[in-house]
Amino acid sequence: MDVFETESGQQIRDIEERCLNACPSMQQVLYDGWVIRLADGYTRRANSISPIYRGHRSVDEKLPVCEAIYRERGLRPVFKMTPLNQPPQLDSVLAARGYGHEAVTLVETLDLYKVVIPETGDVKIWTRPEPEWFDTYARLKELNDYERDAFRNMMDNLAVPARFVMLMDEGEPVAGGFTIREGEMAGLFGLVTDKEKRNQGHGRLLVWTLLNRARKAGAKLAYLQVEETNGSALHVYESIGFEELYRYWYRTLES
Repeated sequence: MDVFETESGQQIRDIEERCLNACPSMQQVLYDGWVIRLADGYTRRANSISPIYRGHRSVDEKLPVCEAIYRERGLRPVFKMTPLNQPPQLDSVLAARGYGHEAVTLVETLDLYKVVIPETGDVKIWTRPEPEWFDTYARLKELNDYERDAFRNMMDNLAVPARFVMLMDEGEPVAGGFTIREGEMAGLFGLVTDKEKRNQGHGRLLVWTLLNRARKAGAKLAYLQVEETNGSALHVYESIGFEELYRYWYRTLES
């Protein structure tokens, strides 16, 4: 059966579209079913091609066009690979062309009506990335000046409603992130804990708090992304009840 016709395939596409919305690029080109995204090299998500829609042109015709777009900007061509790849054999084609395999990431989901939320914490919430949130978040993420500017532009360009959150402990910010709810799905993005406050339960408490607020706002399903090498975060999320729906990875042309 065509992956697009399965329930899981439809859910994957819904999440992939929401993740694109949550990480806006500075420039975007739609090319025969492929979404080409450019953001001066800041993050793979905003500087990669998502081949998630069907097209009618051949891969041999499309690849040189895409590669030229990135090279003209001094960037390496990058593709984001998911179960929705169009065409399905694209991953093997890219591997044969010299594209490396990196950053395997799990996308995990949680049915918010099948989980008991045991506790919530004290959070500050903003509807825009106000300086109080942004400056604290940038410090927690240890962003350099270039990354701060790029992330600032990305957050300012969000076209979907978001909530920018900071978990407080005795009046001090200890963890943060942002959430986006579209319809009945709520995505948790950019979760980070102060490096001096890790392994104290703040990350787990932040997630529980965000899940509680998402459910009260009408969300039925929560999702998040975590690299497979981040064992500590995976342990926290899966102990809460998140389960893997699919994986994605990147193919990057090395030469």
